[in-house]
Amino acid sequence: MELLIGAVSPYSQKLLSLFYCASGIFIYFLLARHGWEEFWFDYELGRVTEYLSLPYWAWTGTMFVISVILLAYYALRILAVFIKTDAFTHVESNIFED
Repeated sequence: MELLIGAVSPYSQKLLSLFYCASGIFIYFLLARHGWEEFWFDYELGRVTEYLSLPYWAWTGTMFVISVILLAYYALRILAVFIKTDAFTHVESNIFED
């Protein structure tokens, strides 16, 4: 993928980056929505794991929190496309020096 992005113009790199971020936001939005619904479902039923008796809502709550963090990450990447910054580059550097 890096070879493809490195071979196109800077404008196309930005478009590919926007597509990448939009795809990530879509996927993690769906995962966050599912995690939120499952969190309340598991919490209200008081579900626990079979062998260790750990609360299952802790897993679904963690899935929701991680999804929200990744949504914020992709939103920042979209801002970095429009605002000139070196925080997120479109092409990673894979140069090894001696």
